[in-house]
Amino acid sequence: MPSLLKISFVPSLDFATANAPYFNALPVEVSYSLIASLFMVNHIVMWKFKPEIEESQKEALKKDMEENLKGLVGKVPGLLTVEFIANPIPSSTHDMALVTTLEKAEDIAVYGKHPEHVKVADTYVRPFVTERACLDY
Repeated sequence: MPSLLKISFVPSLDFATANAPYFNALPVEVSYSLIASLFMVNHIVMWKFKPEIEESQKEALKKDMEENLKGLVGKVPGLLTVEFIANPIPSSTHDMALVTTLEKAEDIAVYGKHPEHVKVADTYVRPFVTERACLDY
């Protein structure tokens, strides 16, 4: 995805004449994240591994989580993107994170209850994690 999206607006002559003071900065460059925030929602979840999970298991578990969570795109209505953060920097408070983009706020509930999501979460995530934190915006 581009980090910057260029939008060109060419108003009709009547519209431009009536609204001339508003169009002196066109074309407008708008960040993709700004546009996405106007029309989509983000669902961020962070977890810590359970204390009993051995260090030697963590890399493979994260790989399975990432692969299966990313596989939900196209299966769950409204789910547009999935990013899995497997290697946060040392200052982080959690071991991994999921960053998803959904079409609208109502899709968060659809995602949470969708059978494919429940299957992935129950198989590859919930048995191994604790201290879940979530932020939707």
